[in-house]
Amino acid sequence: DQMNQGICDAAMVITKVQENRKEKVQLWLNTQGGFREITFVMIAISTLLENKYIKVRDIVSVQYQDSQDSMLKRQLHTYKILNFVSGMNEFLRYGRVDQLKEYYNGKNDSPEMPIIDEMEGFAEALQICDTRKIEETVEKLGEEIKKYEESAERSSEFFSIFLDEVKKQYG
Repeated sequence: DQMNQGICDAAMVITKVQENRKEKVQLWLNTQGGFREITFVMIAISTLLENKYIKVRDIVSVQYQDSQDSMLKRQLHTYKILNFVSGMNEFLRYGRVDQLKEYYNGKNDSPEMPIIDEMEGFAEALQICDTRKIEETVEKLGEEIKKYEESAERSSEFFSIFLDEVKKQYG
């Protein structure tokens, strides 16, 4: 289909631009205007480019106001929710935490970090097929989930939704 071809072509052009530059290409996405699917197209292109280590620097739209002055509204945090969801799916499907670690990079004080750390221990034990360590980390993971659920410091409803699935799969 033409849309898919256009997405691939755009990703290839940006990749070639990156190859011919010494500094990293930084993408700024503007979600204002264009055809209805433009936001999905930009997300698809930027996701393809992440595999080439070309990252989205920011995503903006214009927030119109009654007066002549309008403001840019930053939306990168909303875009990164997709990375979080992908990371949770990665853990639930494959027992890996690479995307979750990337999503929580720099958020070491986040109340979710003890759970992410236990998920990482589980992932490592799974990769080397250490059954004793797998059992230990599943138990510790369950303890951290319980602490998180009993805590008033929960910072993400998204995280809570996925914890239900983690508990179903890992006990």
